[in-house]
Amino acid sequence: MVTSVRLYEMLKDKVGEEAAMALAEIVPAASNLATKDDIAELKQQIAELEVKFAQLETRLLRWTLVFFAPLWVAVLGTMLAVLLQV
Repeated sequence: MVTSVRLYEMLKDKVGEEAAMALAEIVPAASNLATKDDIAELKQQIAELEVKFAQLETRLLRWTLVFFAPLWVAVLGTMLAVLLQV
């Protein structure tokens, strides 16, 4: 783990002592870093969620059609019946 002192030591030759000290004070010490395994696991979880959302979308579309298709058929049938009586 890189501490502020180590960061200062690494940067002072490249950017100067004053800039290195300012950077070392501003940049917080890293305590929680994600590893490649963490990122791979997160990508896997995101992929699983995308599949679940796609399945949910399909189910919602199906239920929407089941409930609203007969309604629209009834509305169109009523409109057609009214128009044919005139």
